[in-house]
Amino acid sequence: MNLTVSVSDFRDNLTDYLSLLQQGKKVVIKDARKDKPLVELTSVKPEQFDWDNYIKEVKKLAGSGLFVSDEADRRKFRRSFDRRLRAVRNL
Repeated sequence: MNLTVSVSDFRDNLTDYLSLLQQGKKVVIKDARKDKPLVELTSVKPEQFDWDNYIKEVKKLAGSGLFVSDEADRRKFRRSFDRRLRAVRNL
């Protein structure tokens, strides 16, 4: 259900409209003089953490050199990174 209100009405009854938003209602705030909608407010739904997507992204990064398993690989990555950083700074 959409509820359309003016800016002044929204301001005067803020707590009432916030309660409606928490109940899942939509509130459209309009400019009373121009009779045009300005903002549509909805409640924020908490996001669920997607472990499958997280694992997929970590596996993608595994081959990028950001995750290295031993000290030799870490040093090699660091030298490569430092070289590229110096090259960029010298531009």
